[in-house]
Amino acid sequence: MAAYDKDKLLGMIEARRRAHLALTDLGDRAREAKSEANRLRGLILEKAAVRAQQRGHIDRLLQTPYDEACRLTTAEIQEYTHRQRADDAGIVLETGVNAETYRRFIARRERAVRLSEEHAAAAQDFHARFGIVPKLIDWVRERGFRNPELEV
Repeated sequence: MAAYDKDKLLGMIEARRRAHLALTDLGDRAREAKSEANRLRGLILEKAAVRAQQRGHIDRLLQTPYDEACRLTTAEIQEYTHRQRADDAGIVLETGVNAETYRRFIARRERAVRLSEEHAAAAQDFHARFGIVPKLIDWVRERGFRNPELEV
């Protein structure tokens, strides 16, 4: 008759559940950070002057990489120079973007990206470490043993 190390399998099942809870928590935090970044992005777009000529500048401002965005001064966030032609001196226009809100948006966006990357890496690790557990549980049940998931 077949036999298996019940304590070892129960330990693996329990470790899998703990890892799944941690993975779910990380995923929830990543979704919340992304939601907060999107909320701040919407607030910036709503409060900003959205005339056609400024919309392109604001979109570029919102897509600025994190390192570069951190170096922007308040003046660079709140105003820009609009030129009709390349040789034109241009006029300074206000963006309508609040510098503090923009900095919070950049921080939340970066946090969302970092948490999403961490979640992806943790999910890959989870599947590598615990991918065999469901097959082991099925094997145990097929051999007529009691379902080990009910004993945890």
